Amino acid sequence: MPTFLFMPEVEAVFEELRFGEGVLIEYNSLTHPDLLLYMLIQWAKKREYKVIVDDNLDTFYTFKTTLDLLGLDTRILEDILVIKTGGRKRVGTVIGQIPVNDVRVESTKYISLFSSTIEKGNVINPVLGLDRAFYVHSSKEEIMTLLGNAIAFKGDKRRIAFYFVNIDVLNKIHPAILSWLEELATTVIRVQGHLEKMKVIIIKSINGPLTGKEIVVPLKA
Repeated sequence: MPTFLFMPEVEAVFEELRFGEGVLIEYNSLTHPDLLLYMLIQWAKKREYKVIVDDNLDTFYTFKTTLDLLGLDTRILEDILVIKTGGRKRVGTVIGQIPVNDVRVESTKYISLFSSTIEKGNVINPVLGLDRAFYVHSSKEEIMTLLGNAIAFKGDKRRIAFYFVNIDVLNKIHPAILSWLEELATTVIRVQGHLEKMKVIIIKSINGPLTGKEIVVPLKA
């Protein structure tokens, strides 16, 4: 029987975030950020917020496949609006497909598409595979363009953006990228550990009491 994953302590953190924020979700190659994405989407649906996923190079498909294997009910992903950049695996309701090309062309198309979709707001915007985008566009000029995309909607009180990044990958591309992203983000959340004892740690927040908070996230399936 399909199951859901409810963590009131994690949802309480989401409740403390403010529209206009850019939240950086840091994880390494041995952790499960897909579980945090799943809880984020559950919470957004409960609050009746619109969800728009930025899917770079089929990362959403990778996350969904893991969630399926864990026995979680991924039917909640079927009506999620998705803007895809590169890749061929379609998850959710794809409202725009941007081919991997000149990063400046990609950026212009993305900003136009996202602006027309966000409308009045209350949008939760998970951005998946940003590390893969940096891998494809790894020159200094391309890196600065991608960072500019992150700035473009910062402070827009119609949305909260959640940038999921694999820090193992980023640090091998360019050592400064992660530091720049942490500087730009208003909240930084780090995922550590494994399924039996995975931790969610808030290492930076504009909401002072959140900083330093640690939550243990067991798999309840």
